Amino acid sequence: MNFTSIFILLLLTYSAIAAFFATWHALAGKGWLRWAIALLALVQLALGVAFYGGSPMGQTFLLDFLRKSVAEEKINLVAIILGIGMGVAAFGPLTQILWGRLRELAMAAGLLVSCAALGLIWIRQQRPDLIYGQPLKYPGISLETIGPLADEPICVCTGDGGKVFVSYDSFLDGREVGGVIVFDQSDGGTWTSNRSSPAGLFGRTNGLFWHDGALYASRSGRFVRATRERLVYEKTGAVTRCRDQNGDGVFDEFLDVVTDLPGLRIPDSQHSNNGVAIDSKGNLFVAVGTPTNRSVQVDEIEGTILKYAPGSSVPEIFARGFRNPFGMTLNGQDELFITDNDSNNNRGDEVDYVQEGQHYGHPYVLPGDEGVDEGQFRQPLWNGGERGNLTGLVYLSGGRLPKDFQDCILVADLPRDSIFRLKLERDGDKLSVVSSDLFANLPRPVGIAFDGDRSLFVITRRPDNKLYRLTFGE
Repeated sequence: MNFTSIFILLLLTYSAIAAFFATWHALAGKGWLRWAIALLALVQLALGVAFYGGSPMGQTFLLDFLRKSVAEEKINLVAIILGIGMGVAAFGPLTQILWGRLRELAMAAGLLVSCAALGLIWIRQQRPDLIYGQPLKYPGISLETIGPLADEPICVCTGDGGKVFVSYDSFLDGREVGGVIVFDQSDGGTWTSNRSSPAGLFGRTNGLFWHDGALYASRSGRFVRATRERLVYEKTGAVTRCRDQNGDGVFDEFLDVVTDLPGLRIPDSQHSNNGVAIDSKGNLFVAVGTPTNRSVQVDEIEGTILKYAPGSSVPEIFARGFRNPFGMTLNGQDELFITDNDSNNNRGDEVDYVQEGQHYGHPYVLPGDEGVDEGQFRQPLWNGGERGNLTGLVYLSGGRLPKDFQDCILVADLPRDSIFRLKLERDGDKLSVVSSDLFANLPRPVGIAFDGDRSLFVITRRPDNKLYRLTFGE
């Protein structure tokens, strides 16, 4: 049982105990306050069971909400009051004999704060516009919810014929499953979805890219071999090419075009091979993370961007100096951009303009360090700030996009519920961000894709778990 489950169990246990004592106390005496407290306790218990009792997604929501509130320093006071109120209220039933009336006031205060917290959570989940205002910050863009996702999405890409592919992972009954779902729109405008791969095939898939009629999935697993002296993590990372040969919407041909990448390892078992992309010449790029916070490399290729020439299975290190390069995108000139989840307690995650042969600093320097030799370590194109966690990104150009959205980058920030727009300026062979602004507020965005015309597809992860389409007007 993880920490979240224990926390929710304690919350529901407290609600049940408080409801029992409050109801018993009301029946044993007179007074409207006793009955008001009993009613409040029963309402909190009902809301707690409804919100969290049977929903794994809901079970993580309270912690996410409180963690984000404290991190952004926006409602620290509410979080502090909630903690004090819950503590005092939990102690309340034990003070009946010693403090009498104080028990009623303590329980009432705790229940009121708890109900207020549940109400705030419901508002943030069901009506985020009441917190953020309109989710889209620019006029002329429509927002459509294509559908909820049963599992937790990781990344998204678009394919031929308007198809949208979403990778997911999930823990069901103690089993880790992962795969790809394809969304397709009928002539009548209705979206349908289908699992396009066996649920257990892909494991954790942190990168998707559509190229030449096939889907390329950057996936990894975990396999540990034990020797007398140590545990050895086998290289389970791979990039798999998936084809649908008979056109029924389900992949039926799978081929690993890249193998022997470091898989999931401890201590940070989410850092493995991530984003994948293929340029116009057929070169395949894949991002490889490091499993540690800030230490020397164990494997030669961790913390790098690898490049595979067409038809080759032997990589060359295109660039190095990353901690966990995650999202990846190319522009029309085959220039490569990534997000990098930098080390803990740093100055923020990075967006990097990746150039061949360059070193981007990790683990030797942090973004913004003074006195760094630009010839030795490249500085990030953009820094997301200390409270951010940058995930997916996409380079926008072409199609029917407005002029203000040509040749810019959209990047998702998971804990800030935000998507930022980065406007770029070129000076010779150098690129720089001349401005950054808020493009949209969506709950916990993790991936963005562009269909090449005028539509963006955004996936949100836990508890929202949805696929959205954002469409620019004509």
